[in-house]
Amino acid sequence: MAEERKVNLFYLKDIILNTNYSILERLDAISQIRKNVNLPVFKFAIEPVLGKFHQIPDRSIQHELISLVGKS
Repeated sequence: MAEERKVNLFYLKDIILNTNYSILERLDAISQIRKNVNLPVFKFAIEPVLGKFHQIPDRSIQHELISLVGKS
């Protein structure tokens, strides 16, 4: 039986906003967030990202965020 890891959406949010991470690391963070979109804290974790949406330099990350919010 595999042990399920707890996901810290706030940490993942920080990865998305921090340009020191590679595009692959940020896409991985988006992927992990997508798996947890139904958690009660999703709204609180994603709101700061949306407030800084224009600061995200990668269009692919922006599109993924729009998709996530649309599915939440």
